[in-house]
Amino acid sequence: MDRPAAEEKVFEFIFLCKLCDRLHEQISNGADRCHLECGGPRKRMAFHSYKGPLAETWMATHCFVCGNAADGGTIRCEDPRLPRITNHRRDLGVCRRHTSTLIQELRPGETVISNPPPPGEPPAT
Repeated sequence: MDRPAAEEKVFEFIFLCKLCDRLHEQISNGADRCHLECGGPRKRMAFHSYKGPLAETWMATHCFVCGNAADGGTIRCEDPRLPRITNHRRDLGVCRRHTSTLIQELRPGETVISNPPPPGEPPAT
């Protein structure tokens, strides 16, 4: 796959995945999707295979879906494939727009959503 076509294909993924070096390698080699056993809260994981420029603090303060500020809260994901030094946990930020969708899909006890703004309150600036 040529470079422009590969870059166009990457834009179909969520924000965090778009910045993953491993996804770019796979798409450049002709894959139509990411073939790593990796994913976020929807897959009961915490992007344990992510390799790229984003720091842990950035992941916790920005929405992993779109990259906007995490004014909807933080999802604490437990994933045994994460390093032991992190207690196998990673905090992922979520914006208000994506919080309501994710809350409906998550099962109690699997993840914890912290600091969501009260309903009807405007996003933090």
